Amino acid sequence: MIRKNWKIYLIVVSGVYFTLLGLLSARAELGNSTSQSHFWTRECLTCDQSILPGHIASLDIDQQGYPHIISDVTNSITNTYTILDIYQDALGWHSEIVDDTTDFGLTLLMRLDSNNKEHILYDESELYIKYAYRDQSGWHIQQIFTFADFGAPLTAQIVRVDSMVLDSQNRPHATIQAIINRGLTLVYYIYLTETGWQKEEIGAGEHGAVALDSSDMPHIAYVTAIEDGFTVVDRILSYTYRDGSGWHTEEVAHQVGTRVAIAVDGVGFPHIASQYYYPMEYHHKDGCGWHRETLGGGSEFNPHILLNSLGKPFIGINDGHISYFFWGQNGWESGGIQNPYYYTAIGMAMDGDEGIHFAFRETSTYDVIYLSPYTGTIYSMYMPVVNR
Repeated sequence: MIRKNWKIYLIVVSGVYFTLLGLLSARAELGNSTSQSHFWTRECLTCDQSILPGHIASLDIDQQGYPHIISDVTNSITNTYTILDIYQDALGWHSEIVDDTTDFGLTLLMRLDSNNKEHILYDESELYIKYAYRDQSGWHIQQIFTFADFGAPLTAQIVRVDSMVLDSQNRPHATIQAIINRGLTLVYYIYLTETGWQKEEIGAGEHGAVALDSSDMPHIAYVTAIEDGFTVVDRILSYTYRDGSGWHTEEVAHQVGTRVAIAVDGVGFPHIASQYYYPMEYHHKDGCGWHRETLGGGSEFNPHILLNSLGKPFIGINDGHISYFFWGQNGWESGGIQNPYYYTAIGMAMDGDEGIHFAFRETSTYDVIYLSPYTGTIYSMYMPVVNR
């Protein structure tokens, strides 16, 4: 009887052992460039602070794999609206104030340059566009545009930053949304050169996004609303890019979402995510033309799209929790990071190992939360004890 039970226990232990090995093997596979982690490390970065509601978190990963997060934090004691830089290095987490003299804005975007220094674009009260960057001597803040700089001969009523990237010279390029009046919203492309900031009107559009190719040429996606009276009857996704001969514009699709994100692969082809009260869609171009795929959802906003080393997309969105879609070994795969609290605007970045990281504000606590791929040991199985 004892011998028989021993065999049963041995079978059980062996089965659990090989099951665990399979899980660990799957975890290793999930971390490669064609798949993603389903395990996350969650860190609260402001839990020791007394803060008021905020909704912005912009994220990038430096060349050493450390995260840098820019967020808007209002101190509940001093009631001071502050842009805060929260970053990690070998010594741990640090935070420092970027700008505590600004007023509340709706957009705040950050990218790291080749020296791991932050560059930030943000709007102040939706009336001014400000640029902040950090170098060896500290932070530098400039007001680069006002609402009156956009919309001539009419004057914009509201200006916001929609997207930002850095070129090979560490200079920012961005898209600006300029609301002229109820029936007219324009997309502008702004960029920094040796002679200063430049701006170009791209066209009528509710939102725009910019990416750069390997030659630092801009590629812009934007969405234009078509109205019949006070009713929007269509939204058109357009794509424009610049080369040595000038700008070239293509109409991509109709009946799309308001918001867009764009990335350009190594061959120079665009990849676009679009949504907001429409299903999440992925539009991409290749040698055969444009392709349109519906991925799901219908009430998300704040899309992000990143490409891995194979030129395959990873799309992250907010639909009450963090949801994502990525191109895996067997086609499209999807996942979500559940939480009992509602996420506001998210930040998303890819590290050197092609792992995905998220940052967001939590509306129940207002805290800045950082999620990174979990790489530790998985303790999810109970190994039974064998009585001899």
